Amino acid sequence: MKLRLIKHNGTMKILCPNGSIMNATNEVLYRLMTSFKSVTAFKGQDGFWSAVNADMNEYPGTTLAMVDEKGCLVVFDEAVFKGVLINSEFISATEFADKHEKCRATVKRMCSEGRIKGAYKTSSGWLIPKDAQYPSRKKREVQK
Repeated sequence: MKLRLIKHNGTMKILCPNGSIMNATNEVLYRLMTSFKSVTAFKGQDGFWSAVNADMNEYPGTTLAMVDEKGCLVVFDEAVFKGVLINSEFISATEFADKHEKCRATVKRMCSEGRIKGAYKTSSGWLIPKDAQYPSRKKREVQK
């Protein structure tokens, strides 16, 4: 198992591949659903499961979902993800481009240049906060 989503003591947590633990907020669950193939991007700040157990499987809690050794997302309790995509705080690069009447390639380039605040790359494309502003034009330096 590469990554494990658990419910323990009433809270959902993700056991990350680097041995850390992170709270499973809606944003984190959305990231899990859209970028589970790149599990190394998941790094928690809420302690370390590896300090308690040598194996992720042994950490206490009910497994709600996991990423297996083949890189597949296995969901045991789909109710956990219900509404996460619908109520997501993020939109795709295509949706952002349509919203601002720009081309998708331009939006993707601006994301890769870090010009759209809060955008991040997933295995399936860019995710951009719904309320992100379209960046102002870069001023070109005049050559003398």
